[in-house]
Amino acid sequence: MKQRKTRKTSHEIAHRKLLPSQIRQQMDTAIQHHMRGEIQQAMAIYTRVLEDAPDHADALHLSGVAFHNLGHHEQAVEMILQAIRISPKSPMFYYNLGAAYHALSCYNEAVQSYQKALVLNPDYAEVYSNLGNTYHSLGKTEESISALQKAVRLKQDFADAYNNLGAVFNSVGRYDDALACYQKALAADPDCYQSYHNIGDIYREQDRLSEALSCYQKALSICPGHPEVSNNLGIILQMQGDIAGAVRCYEAALQGKPDYAAAHSNMLMALHYDYSGDWDGLFQKHRQWDVQHGAGRQAANQKNTRHPADRIHVGYLSPDFRLHSVAYYIEPVLKSHDPGRFRITCYSDVSCPDEVTLRFKSLGWDWRDVSAFTDDRLFDQIQTDKVDLLVDLAGHTAHNRLPLFARKPAPVQITWIGYPDTTGLAAMDYRITDPVADPPGVSDQRHAEKLIRLPGSFLCYQPSEDAPEVSDLPGLRSGSITYGSFNNRSKITETVVRTWAAILQEVPSSRLILKAKAMDDPEICRRLADRFMACGVDPQRVELHGFLPQKEHFALYHRVDMALDTFPYNGTTTTCEALWMGVPVMVLQGDHHVSRVGASLLTHIGLDPFIAGSRDDYIQRTAALSRDLTLLSALRSRLREIMLSSPLMDAAFLTRSLEQAYENVWMNWQQDHAEPEC
Repeated sequence: MKQRKTRKTSHEIAHRKLLPSQIRQQMDTAIQHHMRGEIQQAMAIYTRVLEDAPDHADALHLSGVAFHNLGHHEQAVEMILQAIRISPKSPMFYYNLGAAYHALSCYNEAVQSYQKALVLNPDYAEVYSNLGNTYHSLGKTEESISALQKAVRLKQDFADAYNNLGAVFNSVGRYDDALACYQKALAADPDCYQSYHNIGDIYREQDRLSEALSCYQKALSICPGHPEVSNNLGIILQMQGDIAGAVRCYEAALQGKPDYAAAHSNMLMALHYDYSGDWDGLFQKHRQWDVQHGAGRQAANQKNTRHPADRIHVGYLSPDFRLHSVAYYIEPVLKSHDPGRFRITCYSDVSCPDEVTLRFKSLGWDWRDVSAFTDDRLFDQIQTDKVDLLVDLAGHTAHNRLPLFARKPAPVQITWIGYPDTTGLAAMDYRITDPVADPPGVSDQRHAEKLIRLPGSFLCYQPSEDAPEVSDLPGLRSGSITYGSFNNRSKITETVVRTWAAILQEVPSSRLILKAKAMDDPEICRRLADRFMACGVDPQRVELHGFLPQKEHFALYHRVDMALDTFPYNGTTTTCEALWMGVPVMVLQGDHHVSRVGASLLTHIGLDPFIAGSRDDYIQRTAALSRDLTLLSALRSRLREIMLSSPLMDAAFLTRSLEQAYENVWMNWQQDHAEPEC
């Protein structure tokens, strides 16, 4: 009897065991996919190979590399370690293991992996390059430089290593060495967009803005839409006063990288400079930041249960415990806090400490340098420290840690000083302000936070020790008025230029002195002069200054009779400095915090006549007061004394008010989270 053949099912055919020659063929195909960036296709083949050959070291290793490419670094480590157990003598395995560890911020493990690779291949230039990067992340600058220099000695056309070495030199201020490295990278690879990007970063640090702009544009011509380059180009345009162009760049960065929280923060910050939309709409844009980068990230907190007699533990987190505007307002509070009622920890996120940082550190509170901390590590540190109230001093400004705050590392979170608006975060509980800067019933609905309005000013100003004595009114000598504004270029909008031009025309013999760091760039000065000329003002009447050392900066006020504030983004430190130097400031009060800070400052020192309610009022008040040199002279001689006796410089009063607010919100939290009685 003839036996009938049994037909194999499709499942059996699909899982037919691969022959060794077929495995080699499959691996070759997978590697081609991998090299073309077709990671998912490559992964599918690696998985098929491992079904039949689970100990195939290359398939395990390359699966790990693919996981690393996809951002799944923990799986990458697991797969590569399996490959190493099977084939422990491959330096490339340790090289890629180190890269995966580095991506997980496991820097010590990365170093160990790279060192094992170098034992197996002492001339592995790529390993030295990565090792240098990891040493840099560990803050080991000399070791980083040494490893990267070894990489370029071994491979003299190694563009990536030259870029990495340049980045290390740049981080320690060795700009000439950094530029030399980037030029060598370009010699090795003329189309290396990263080199142009890096050179742009150096020029930005040096305030060579037009040159930085050119480099970023070149980088984007090579690599269109690159998120980081687009973001940095936006920063340059913002510094140059092109706010619309900056916003477009930030939007392009977010389009290419939707989870780019820093670019999103930059965009929100930029919108305040010349916002023509409604403030309610801007609030929704802040809420969107939380939706994209913060929502759903809150972790379980320690209960932080305190006995009533315990001190409240307050943590202040800031990247600006240094020579920065924020320092003028937080230092007097830190000096005035009551150590009997409060334990204070300063989390310093300052990458380049200066003499002001050392001054903060010497105040005697607990001090933690956290600039090298990942958000994960800092989250754990804050929880280990059992902070009750964590205070953000940055908002959406540069180097903020809002993604950390979104995770709620402390039971109560408060934002203050650094940013003129809501953070938009559901995890941020309170924002500190005052009734002038944020009128009750007007501002509350535009905040994700509950507003704490202090009874006086929400700020306490501490003058710089570099400020000289107040001079006589310069207009008495010259017989004409000189206006001044030392705000950054981003705040000088087209409307502001037209308004100042109208004042100069209204007071024919007057002059205007403008000072901003961006004005070190001749091209920026030329464009600004052209704008005044277009408004009918002879550019000779407008004097432009770039960066000046602190003493020269303050001395320039000796030539100014009256300061003119910017709008809608008011000055804060520039206003306080002018007032301290005896120079009254004309401000235009708007309908949002960013445009009401000037009114808050002047209200709290009793200078209501210098608060205008409209653009026309701003022009007319300035012109009228300019004609009364006797009044300006008398005010100049008394202004420092007025400030000293005002709430704006009463550190004890502000700190007691702040501490009372802290005690109230902490008591409320404890009541809300009290354990139910049995």
